[in-house]
Amino acid sequence: MHLNDNDGAFAMGLAAETMGTRLNHMRAAISGCNVQAHILRRRAEHGASLERLEKSLAWARQIAAVNFESDSLYDMALNHLALGDREQANRFAREALDLIREVGLAFLGPITLAGVALSTDDVKERRSLLDEAEAILDSGRCVSHNQLYFPEEVIPDELARGAWDAAERHALRLESYTAAEPLPRASQIIEATKELVAWGRGQRSPQRAERLHRIAADARATNLHEFAEAVNSLGIPDVYDA
Repeated sequence: MHLNDNDGAFAMGLAAETMGTRLNHMRAAISGCNVQAHILRRRAEHGASLERLEKSLAWARQIAAVNFESDSLYDMALNHLALGDREQANRFAREALDLIREVGLAFLGPITLAGVALSTDDVKERRSLLDEAEAILDSGRCVSHNQLYFPEEVIPDELARGAWDAAERHALRLESYTAAEPLPRASQIIEATKELVAWGRGQRSPQRAERLHRIAADARATNLHEFAEAVNSLGIPDVYDA
């Protein structure tokens, strides 16, 4: 998924689900189902994504796999957030976070904290949750997918709020984490954020405008929709005259 091979990731997820159910290896089946749901959410196929998440959630509860249960709930929250149902998103995200706090924050803590933060209307709570998530990320005491998914979900919200320092901080953390082994999706996010932050701070030029148009096109092609929207929201004309 981090290589931007969405079709390949979806096929592998389907294969894992099929083999897992055949062998009664339900953790493999749940993982495969959730990979499919993630890709479908990227493609804005939210109904199909939620169908798979409801299935994986039921399986996780059957085998009392709390981390997998939380993962399904978290992704359900992001689907509802994308659909504009903040109340439902917040309910699912809080349920996921309550479970994670019982078993430990290492596996899904930062991204689950982000899920609640993105769906709450309480500005102070949002900041407190993101601070807690960032402290875990900076400590290194969490599984790597948190380092990759947290900035992808949180940076567009920071940009929409004009929180340039926060957006830049998330991108620089991601850049540091992936420096030894760059990943295409992470590199896209880093470049997009740096250019958007620079523009937001008033560092504008025809060359940057051209780069941002290209970044938006690339983001749409790889289903980084929120970053494409962040560029579009700037209202940069096709021909920018500084």
